[in-house]
Parts: sequence; C-alpha cells; structure tokens
Amino acid sequence: PRGARPAEADKAAAEREVAFSAEQDELLEANGKLEEQVRELQAGAAAGGEEAIRAAVLAAEQEAASAAEAAIAQAKAEAVAAMAEREAAFSAEQDEMFSTIAKLEEENEALKAAAS
Repeated sequence: PRGARPAEADKAAAEREVAFSAEQDELLEANGKLEEQVRELQAGAAAGGEEAIRAAVLAAEQEAASAAEAAIAQAKAEAVAAMAEREAAFSAEQDEMFSTIAKLEEENEALKAAAS
C-alpha cells in the first residue's frame, strides 16, 4: 500500500525516540546518584579527606561526561539510521510511481495505436 513505508519508518523513528528518552531518564537517574555520592564525599571533607574527595568528584564528573557522550553518539547514529530508512522508503515509493507512469504511458500509446 502506498504510504506504508514512510509510516513504518516514522514508527521506527518514534520507537527509537522512546528508547532514547528512556536512556536519558537512566542517565539523569545515574547523574542524580553521582551527585548524591559527591554530596556524601563533600560531607566527609570535614574529616580531612580533601584530596580523596577531589579525586572522587573528578572521577564522578568524568563518568557522567562519558555516559553523556555515549548517549549523544548513540542518538546521532539512530537519527542517521532513521533518515536512511525514510530515504529508502521515499526512493521505493518514487520507483513505484515511475513504474506506474511508465505503464500508463504504454497503455496510452496502445490506445492511440488502436484508435488510429
């Protein structure tokens, strides 16, 4: 059926959007946990572990940055895949349209030939 391919591509893109949103939620939750750990470590500063706390804070920040970079890279890859699916669906629909036009032209020529 005409228009089914773009609808499937849109559905796949929507599913990827939902999955990406869920990943974002997980990242936000992980970030919240990291922030809580940082607060706990900062509370321990009064006990004198300043250097250990700085190292732990830096590690937590690096972990959060790495997770964010990975999520962004995955989102970009999924967006490229969705665009490729849409382009393929559009190309297939165009091929079908050109095939239909060619058939109509052939029928038109046959009718002209029969009429003359």
